[in-house]
Amino acid sequence: MKKKLLLVVSILLLLAVLVPSTLLAATGAQNWQLNSTLSGTNYVMAKFPGPNSGQAQSFVTVNVSGSQTWISDQVSQGVTFPVDGPWDVEILSDVWSTADVTCSAVVGEWNSTSGFTAISAVVLPFSSVSGTTTTISKFVFQLSPFTVPAGDYLALKVTNTDYSAHKIKTGAGTSCVNSPSEDPGYPTPEVASIVLLGLGLVGLAGFGFFQYRKNRVSSSISSKS
Repeated sequence: MKKKLLLVVSILLLLAVLVPSTLLAATGAQNWQLNSTLSGTNYVMAKFPGPNSGQAQSFVTVNVSGSQTWISDQVSQGVTFPVDGPWDVEILSDVWSTADVTCSAVVGEWNSTSGFTAISAVVLPFSSVSGTTTTISKFVFQLSPFTVPAGDYLALKVTNTDYSAHKIKTGAGTSCVNSPSEDPGYPTPEVASIVLLGLGLVGLAGFGFFQYRKNRVSSSISSKS
């Protein structure tokens, strides 16, 4: 019995150390590929690497003055993004009518009740390069701190500001979203939640050890009696 209790306490202490550190190690810049797969009325942007990334190249049509929304293939567990670091969005499409009229892109969060909500951002210099068949539009944003609540999704909305419908190229090696190096590790919980998890495991381990000592003292007193 004593050996089993000590084993349980040891496992809990090990988890208290390893679980938070493993989750925290998942932080850093991340990449999402825009896919042509639908999730309800939205399209999916797949984290790379991941089970939904590497999709064959395809396209999504955005009509004149219309827009399309992509949501992450992973639901948020409650993640807060800091203000530091730029977000990069790269949109590959067919060729636009003019060199300086292309599309707009906005990073935000999406939920099933209110839909897409844009995040306040400072838009840094925009660039667009057109070849014979493809236009590459690059956006860089400095976003205000924002939280993607648990159950919601990180999202991107692309709006066609040209004079005709256009096809956004999707799949591996095409349109994508890149988060800053300060990304806390979407879709994992906030750091505060991870710390609380670790403290909870430590507390549980401490309680187990206290019970073990209490039982040991009680047994010693009983044997002397």
